[in-house]
Amino acid sequence: MLLGICLGAFAPLSLRAVETTGTIEGMVADPTGAIVPGVKVTLTNEGTGEVKVYPTDQLGRFVFPNLPVGTYALRAEKEGFKTFVQTKTPVRVSEHLNLTVQLELGAVATEVEVRASVTTVDTKSSTLGNVIENRAVVDLPLNGRNFLQLATLVAGSTPAIGYSLPANPETPGGITSSPQVNGLRAESNNYLLDGADNNEPFLGSAAVVPSAEAIQEFKVETNLYNAEFGSSAGAIVNVVTKSGTNDFHGSVYEFFRNDALDARNFFSPEVPVLKRNQFGFSVGGPIVRGRTFFFGNYEGFRQRSCTPPIAPRLNRGRRR
Repeated sequence: MLLGICLGAFAPLSLRAVETTGTIEGMVADPTGAIVPGVKVTLTNEGTGEVKVYPTDQLGRFVFPNLPVGTYALRAEKEGFKTFVQTKTPVRVSEHLNLTVQLELGAVATEVEVRASVTTVDTKSSTLGNVIENRAVVDLPLNGRNFLQLATLVAGSTPAIGYSLPANPETPGGITSSPQVNGLRAESNNYLLDGADNNEPFLGSAAVVPSAEAIQEFKVETNLYNAEFGSSAGAIVNVVTKSGTNDFHGSVYEFFRNDALDARNFFSPEVPVLKRNQFGFSVGGPIVRGRTFFFGNYEGFRQRSCTPPIAPRLNRGRRR
């Protein structure tokens, strides 16, 4: 059984773990490419409505650090130029996004809105790895719904060879998983959950494995990561859980396996008994709109199975 509840107040952002946030920075220029200082740049979290304002400096630069994972709308305005608006700008865990904003000449009342999807390129870090987004976590087929199975989507990562963890009813679907990265042992990985240490000290796996429905996204860093992570020479698996927004969202789900859908093993006279049910729900929304939010998830796991020993009968004959 898994139960998770997360409360978030977005005012004290300085208390957030840096490893779970991202950064948007950039420069504002005019149609000729010259820098434009003193531009009012406003960044709005499209999910929570949180607003940040940063005027560009003498070099036309702006920076918004420590941003929670999500999508943002950026607005740049100055007298003598048309207002620039760019929506649905994604911020991912531990990534730096660099933008170049070009203002057009015209009245401030005229607005130029950019709705095209933004291709994020991290220009500040040499880290090798990938972010596995929420859509992949929820939609890709997983036996047991353990998100760590998706770590093998990252280059250099493979399922552990000759390494198996015992079935654990406290993990999703009772399935345990631990990837091997760059040829290192499966115990060499470092697991983080919302910026906190999440390493099981005895087996070297993740201590807490949240439900796939509770994960916003996670990043697997395989090489050249910053010294702030430390601890291990393998992968850094950095998980960010979901938070509530200004709108209520939720889901109800069940995944099952049943012996009625299974085939008989060649050496078994009948199909072994298997009744597996994995079910739950999630819900999130505002407590105080624009200020405080909540998200909760419950997941239950029930399994009844019987696997008889399988061995072919051997007729050895009589001894004389």
